[in-house]
Amino acid sequence: MNIIIDLDNTLFYNNVVDHVCALHSIPRGVKHDLSDMPAYASEQCFAMFQNTTIMGNLTPFANAYNVVKKMLDMGHNVFIVTARSIDLEMVTIAMVKKHLPKGVTVVMVGSNCKYDIYVKLKPDIVIDDHFDHIQQAKMAKVPHVVMVSNDITPYNHVHRECVTNMGGTIVKNIAEFGELFVKWQDYMDRVEYCHDVNMLLSDFDGDDEDNCGVEYE
Repeated sequence: MNIIIDLDNTLFYNNVVDHVCALHSIPRGVKHDLSDMPAYASEQCFAMFQNTTIMGNLTPFANAYNVVKKMLDMGHNVFIVTARSIDLEMVTIAMVKKHLPKGVTVVMVGSNCKYDIYVKLKPDIVIDDHFDHIQQAKMAKVPHVVMVSNDITPYNHVHRECVTNMGGTIVKNIAEFGELFVKWQDYMDRVEYCHDVNMLLSDFDGDDEDNCGVEYE
């Protein structure tokens, strides 16, 4: 299974906007492009987004390492796909190597659009905090989309209902996704096991009904 996870505010806490708002004692806006913030504040944020020292030293969210490691241990391919500037590639890869397990692949799209990489990698799951990227995943026919939405992502609160209406899932953080993923993987393993058992039984009695107690969607 191919799993794509976003980086900023999904695996790592990007505190730039919170820092600038606190510095100037202004409320945080609710738009991802920061257009509802004073110009001087948004300009400072965008300058910090290009700062290699700042962007290369973010703090991973609790259990980010464990969640990614669990997926890798299950045999899945994990890609960290970020719309960060290509100029941040070296510090981003170094930060991922420092805080996350070996085996992940970092992909820098260098723009605000991830559609092409979704089409190329054909992920089974996409986890992101940016609603535009969730939409792009659905356009690329990604089977499962998950949006991280919490107090530090006010820009996506208005899109929660839309995500659920398109069949997506809302989680508060990567740790909650990890818990759901383990349950989902266990469910899929039981479905596969029951299918295999029933196929074997059908060779003997001709009955190929799935009756192992697993509810199929």
